[in-house]
Amino acid sequence: MNIGLLMFDDMELLDYAGPYEVFTTAQRMAARLGMATADGFEVISLAATMAPVRARAGLRLLPDHTLE
Repeated sequence: MNIGLLMFDDMELLDYAGPYEVFTTAQRMAARLGMATADGFEVISLAATMAPVRARAGLRLLPDHTLE
């Protein structure tokens, strides 16, 4: 399953990082338990452009893909 997390300027970092940790941890646990990784999660970051996104506290993040 592909999971796209939307990033935008002035976003609250926890709103991005929380779901990111949930899905990537689930993927690691599935691999550790020997479950089929094909049925796991692929987490990608999405933004309007490929330019760095600045979170509310100033941390800059780079998207993996644009919304297109």
